[in-house]
Amino acid sequence: MNLVPHTDSRVAVGKCIVFLTAGLLCISGCNNPKSISTEQLVEFMKAGPIRPKVDVDCLVKARVPTDPYTVVVGDVLELHMPAVVGTVDLISVASLETMQPHLCRISKEGKITLPIVGEVYVTGMDLSEIESAIVDVYYPKYVVDRPSIIARIAKYHTQSVSVIGAVEQPGVYTLQSDELSLVVLLMKAGGITDDGAGVIRIQNGTKSKITEPLVLPVKRMNMPFADVALSKGDVIEVESLDPKVFTVVGLVNHPGAFPYPPTSKYTLMQALAFAGGANQVANPKYVRVYRQKADDSIIDATFRIRGANVCDASNITIKPGDVVSVEHTLETDTRLLFAQVFRVTFLLGGQTDFFD
Repeated sequence: MNLVPHTDSRVAVGKCIVFLTAGLLCISGCNNPKSISTEQLVEFMKAGPIRPKVDVDCLVKARVPTDPYTVVVGDVLELHMPAVVGTVDLISVASLETMQPHLCRISKEGKITLPIVGEVYVTGMDLSEIESAIVDVYYPKYVVDRPSIIARIAKYHTQSVSVIGAVEQPGVYTLQSDELSLVVLLMKAGGITDDGAGVIRIQNGTKSKITEPLVLPVKRMNMPFADVALSKGDVIEVESLDPKVFTVVGLVNHPGAFPYPPTSKYTLMQALAFAGGANQVANPKYVRVYRQKADDSIIDATFRIRGANVCDASNITIKPGDVVSVEHTLETDTRLLFAQVFRVTFLLGGQTDFFD
């Protein structure tokens, strides 16, 4: 059985579909979006771009709670200890009551040098552990009674780190070894600028210390943040969270996000050009722009793509963070259907003389 329809039948079906599609196209012209009012335009132009503020309280709380400080190479210790100068016998035991300060710097090998006993390894120990270690090397070999040792940090070793970008006072900072923390550095640099910032990148020379950039906590937004230990030579770049792109979606040839340099100003028509222009088959007449307001709500406005009116795309300036959407309407969908009908008809019979 031959299931392929007769050529005349195919042409008749094609004509019916064409007339039906043409009718829909005429009807759809009455369903285009309404033009934006003056009041709506004023409200729209006041919105965006939003400059998020860093939640300073949350930032400070993000600092990782530290255990007792452990000494590092270069720290200077001050030890208060009995005046031990040799093996102590019963006659000189009274001298143990005399406390004498002893200053010593932790060497690059991680050791300090003490009277009589020589070098003692202390790097990575906290003060109580150092005190116990010193007691152990003196007692009972050199003293009859356990001596009382008190240790403190006389001078912390310092390291230089740099911070650039969206902070009040960018530059090179010298931090003590107990201050080598990202949060401490940000606070010393005067905090984040009023324009807001959110992304942090940490570089050590040419090698990144972290695989993913940190995101600062921003007010009214649930953004994670973790403090990070710093080391000598680190460069911290604080990038603005203010969006530097605009996005074009919908009935365009190349939808996507496009950079918006701070010194540039683009019209809505130029934004469409970045996306390769509107779909020629759908031939849309309107474009909608979505923009964020100061209260985090979204406002949108619809503009004509072509024309010389003040509310047409050639006269509307977009802002960083805008989402430009060339949306489907009944008219554009009808045009796309009409184009599809032609393609289907050609596949059925290759007929082009519908109206002969």
